[in-house]
Amino acid sequence: MRRIHIVTDSTCDLTKEEVAQHGIHIVPLTIQIDGQTYTDGVDLEPQSFLGLMKNAKNLPKSSQPAPGKFKELYDELGKDGDQIISIHMTGGMSGTVESARQAAQMTDADVTVIDSRFIAIGLAIQLREAIRMRDEGATVEDIVARLEKVRDNTHLYVIVDTLENLIKGGRIGKGKGFIGSLLNIKVIANLEGGVYNPVSKVRSHKQVVNFLFKQFQ
Repeated sequence: MRRIHIVTDSTCDLTKEEVAQHGIHIVPLTIQIDGQTYTDGVDLEPQSFLGLMKNAKNLPKSSQPAPGKFKELYDELGKDGDQIISIHMTGGMSGTVESARQAAQMTDADVTVIDSRFIAIGLAIQLREAIRMRDEGATVEDIVARLEKVRDNTHLYVIVDTLENLIKGGRIGKGKGFIGSLLNIKVIANLEGGVYNPVSKVRSHKQVVNFLFKQFQ
């Protein structure tokens, strides 16, 4: 009986224990910070990244894996006829899923590539559902159909606690950023449609919680 392998990228927010326990294969992005290149999740972890980003002269930049990285993994996993589901961060914010699609066309393995249209926990939710269904014996077709429903019923909000990086990235002007910092403005965005959409601005952590609670209700 053919097995189903699950592939994702390093933005997925699965714990290392989950990755090891369920045999998940991760193709990492790379991150450039002030001329240095790091491999996400290998020689750069979230806490160390935040420290480096805070002290960086320029805003860090990420690069998607090359199609060759995906093809190499697909070739290995699919050499005995096993199937592969490759689930990745939103194509609206990265070319990672497109690299995976290109590799899927280059390999002889049976690969299904999915754009999760999310990042972080939104991507992890889909991966956990795929893991559960695979382990219960579901087919690739069943898993793909289920993930479409999960995706349509997921709402991910991002809270920008400081405006510093929005200024560095050119999303807002320095004048607005200075005023916003004085007022303790926090930007709330969502990932509807797989892209970053600012939806509200509030002036305290309490107001952030109130906004999110209303969305949850």
